[in-house]
Amino acid sequence: METVSSDRAQESLSKASCLFVDQDVSSEYADYRHSYSEEVFQIISDYCRESIQDLNLAVDVGCGPGNSTVGFTKHFKQVIGVDISETQIALAPNNIPNCQFKVGSATNLDFLQAGSVDLVTSGLAFNIMPREKTLAEFDRVLRPGGTLAIFGYGGPAATDKTLNDIFKKAFVDDLPVLPKELAMVLGGYKDIEMPYPGWVRRDDIIVKFQTSANGILISYKIIDQWLARCSEQGETEGKYLAQLQKYLSDAFPESCKHPNRKDFELIYKICIVMGHKPKY
Repeated sequence: METVSSDRAQESLSKASCLFVDQDVSSEYADYRHSYSEEVFQIISDYCRESIQDLNLAVDVGCGPGNSTVGFTKHFKQVIGVDISETQIALAPNNIPNCQFKVGSATNLDFLQAGSVDLVTSGLAFNIMPREKTLAEFDRVLRPGGTLAIFGYGGPAATDKTLNDIFKKAFVDDLPVLPKELAMVLGGYKDIEMPYPGWVRRDDIIVKFQTSANGILISYKIIDQWLARCSEQGETEGKYLAQLQKYLSDAFPESCKHPNRKDFELIYKICIVMGHKPKY
């Protein structure tokens, strides 16, 4: 598996963003995307308090259906989730008193005043944002002493050795040259650095999820669609997904007969990169 150079980055970004506008993709993403553990939100919030004690406003950019956004509502007086996709925002919860969701762009958070936000965060979305313009807008809205946190989980592992071997074939051996932005996620955001001095990285958090054959396939479906839409070789959508489905059917026929039964335990390593905007 290789990555493409950055000269096709903007094209890749726009095609990736378009994936999450599709209603079916958005619904599947909302149903099967894994949530984060409370430990992740506690770590980020505790880091924020090292610089600012009174946590008023957190903004989660690229929030999707709100899986990560909601976790901050216990720690901040107000939380806003922002996503470019109307279909993702439509699936977000609307019954949390101190949480709201808006359609918007990471590079134009014009509903926020400069220096008004205590935490700007992005989980599993920063990779498809134009980095320079996004970081400039994040810096504009952050107050002095505010925190920027980028977090997410990389490619999956499994407690079952056979499934682990399947993941290696599906996520490494079978895949062609990857768009850089997709490789960034599968690699656990290893190339991300904060624009602020003294920033920190945490990649020691392990989370486990129970999932089904359908859950595995739908998570992989985004990768398959992304590759098909970004390919210069005319890759057919569904090609890699079908191969993974065959691997699973051959190795776990009973689980595939009951595709929504949560027979599999997956292991993910969470990466968090955080920095404080200087106060002066």
